[in-house]
Amino acid sequence: MCTGGCAKCLGCTLLPLSTIAFLSNILLFFPGGKEIDNIHHLSQEVWYFGGILGSGFMMLLPANMLLDLKNNDCCGCCGLKSCGKRFAMFSSIIFAVIGFLGAAYSFVISLISIRKGPKCLMDNNEWGYPFQNGDYLSDKSLRSKCREPENVVSWNLTLFSILLVIAVIQMVLCAIQVVNGLLGTVCGNCCRAPLPGPQPGTALGCPFISFRGDWADHGERPFPSDRSHHAPLLAQLPVAAKGCLPLPEKEKPFLFVSEAAANS
Repeated sequence: MCTGGCAKCLGCTLLPLSTIAFLSNILLFFPGGKEIDNIHHLSQEVWYFGGILGSGFMMLLPANMLLDLKNNDCCGCCGLKSCGKRFAMFSSIIFAVIGFLGAAYSFVISLISIRKGPKCLMDNNEWGYPFQNGDYLSDKSLRSKCREPENVVSWNLTLFSILLVIAVIQMVLCAIQVVNGLLGTVCGNCCRAPLPGPQPGTALGCPFISFRGDWADHGERPFPSDRSHHAPLLAQLPVAAKGCLPLPEKEKPFLFVSEAAANS
């Protein structure tokens, strides 16, 4: 796969991941799936916007660039298209690093929040953090310490876990793009130009030469256009070349002959 094609695949993966992370962070503002009366009762980590900024907006920059990187040549470089593509691949490394840092930020925030637990109304009718060092993860009976909002423990745990997994995937994809960008910068696009499409007067993918005038030049070997000379030449055609179909007689101004026969 070309480095540009690989970058496009990475961009197509990063884009939906950033969207899911953005929505997950939005849902954290509604603990237990309900609107809260006082915003100060929200967990502190929600306001750090790990999913909105880190895995969201900061990931949109590399994602959108990678989607168009295959066709981006930075308007050429000193008139050289290949140089422009190399510069575009190099710039993708910078954007990939930005995305990696954003995902790492979201990862740290999510990890801290999962370990700390949500902010909730405790048994002493005060709002705070009743859990310590993630003890509620192994002992589910401790989750009853949170009286309100209802189901806030499982709500925060699920959403921050989603953000954590997304952040890990995004960091891996951005790291892959850093390597891919280095290869693209050093080696270029590493893709051969596509073969030309089917030509008029031939079967799909069948090479041919045409005889025009008295002589037709094919490399250094001229061939006369007199049809009497074609019979020995056509007899030497391989089986695969005999599948080359010319145009109908009324549309055929001259004879088409396989390139394989011309090289024999």
